[in-house]
Amino acid sequence: MNKNILQYNYRNVKVMPYGLSNVNIVAPPISINGFNPGFRVGGNEVPTRTLDSMFISGEIKTVNYIKMDIEGSELNAINGALGVINRFKPKLAISLYHNPNDFFEIPLFLKQICPDYKFHLGHYTIHYDETVLYGRPA
Repeated sequence: MNKNILQYNYRNVKVMPYGLSNVNIVAPPISINGFNPGFRVGGNEVPTRTLDSMFISGEIKTVNYIKMDIEGSELNAINGALGVINRFKPKLAISLYHNPNDFFEIPLFLKQICPDYKFHLGHYTIHYDETVLYGRPA
């Protein structure tokens, strides 16, 4: 990511080396049968943060758009962003295909906390994966 930022001279992108979650912790990387899904981590620990804590600390000033494809941790990360979502009403793009329950739990939860949002689904393969829930304030 840093290479792309330099190569394309992006001035509105800041790398924040954290995973998103509902808690601020330092944890070992997720490993399932010896496989680390979705990424390689240089080191033995991964810090996770909430979007709410990053706003409260002043690390982020505003949030206009949230895109999550975080290997089944989307609902946890949404719980860690409730204040930011309610305050800034960002557009949302949330992957739903990592856990079967996400197809109904995430939309129902978001509709409960964002009753004024409009939602729709996008699906991008002939397989079960790559289904994204899009949301925006009405």
